[in-house]
Amino acid sequence: MNYNLIRLVKDLIRLKREGDFWDFKEKWHSFNELLIHDILCFSNTVHDRDCFIIVGVNDDGEAVGLGEHERKKQADLINMVNSFPFSGETPNIKLEHIEIEGKALDILIILNSYSVPFILSKRGKSYKKIKQGIVYSRFGDTNTPIDQGASFSTIESLWKKRFGLNKTVIERVSFLLNNSNDWVENEVGFYHLYNPEYSLEYGDYESGDPAFYSYCMDNEHTSYQKIKLKFNGTILEEYNTAILDAGRFRVVTPKWGFIVFDINEKFSFRYYIHNENDYKLNDLLLNEENYEGIIARRNFFEVILVFNSEAEKEDFVDYVQVNQNQFLSKFKDKEDVYYSTDNEVKKSQIITGKVLMEMLFGFREEKIKFNKRSVL
Repeated sequence: MNYNLIRLVKDLIRLKREGDFWDFKEKWHSFNELLIHDILCFSNTVHDRDCFIIVGVNDDGEAVGLGEHERKKQADLINMVNSFPFSGETPNIKLEHIEIEGKALDILIILNSYSVPFILSKRGKSYKKIKQGIVYSRFGDTNTPIDQGASFSTIESLWKKRFGLNKTVIERVSFLLNNSNDWVENEVGFYHLYNPEYSLEYGDYESGDPAFYSYCMDNEHTSYQKIKLKFNGTILEEYNTAILDAGRFRVVTPKWGFIVFDINEKFSFRYYIHNENDYKLNDLLLNEENYEGIIARRNFFEVILVFNSEAEKEDFVDYVQVNQNQFLSKFKDKEDVYYSTDNEVKKSQIITGKVLMEMLFGFREEKIKFNKRSVL
């Protein structure tokens, strides 16, 4: 059961009102035409978040629930959406079934997309109100009327969202890095196929000692090189990269993190935040046709942590400090395992990475259980 969704829906119901990313319905629409109108309005939102149609809640924000025969199936809804002729892509939806205070609710989730605006290419003979070629949207808690189109400013904002034009230069880089296939490699680095003013340029090679994760490779030989992220020739950011496994695998060097138990016990680790540019760049730098590079990447991420957010990283560090005995016990169990380095510092960092990977799994499992208890 999706406990995060249950918590979100409870919070929205408590507000006793609708908003720009959620709507209440006491029952499902009797006509598919009206449901498609709702889906189009929520698909064409300027904000960057999923939207929710909560069925089984009346206009007063009271959960009244649905009877078993009133509930929908995801496959039927997807087939219904796919039966409508769209110009371009089709809105992406999913259906969740939850219970709140013994009341059965259907939650239709309209997933955020940058393929906006979604428009019907034809209305269909069986539908009388919905219009083809019209952009429907949602403003605040109100849908565009079914017999009208969205305002010019809303349509303009939707096209800007599609191409990332509503973002700052730095924010747009993050948007463009979401699809590594849009970047083209050349003799100096990369440029973006559709936005060539954005480029990545390699710097000079630099020497340096192998990092601890270098000893997780088949070959510990490591070199380093900076990558400059540029916009129209202006340097926006610089990233350090490590070329690992004798050149088979390149990666942006991860951030440092620390676990401190007391003055005499301090353990270091390396990590990424999932949605940050340095992590996204790794997909661009990976040669997916190089099997040895794929193996090297797998070995690398056996000792490098990836967090969903900075907040999760901070919570995890607190969790490890509270569970000091568990960490030290796991660490001791791994000390006698063979490692390809005799350097005690690097060996300690490898062990720390492996132990923290195990504990991160346990941390997330405990968080799920905690969320479950909180919901119940």
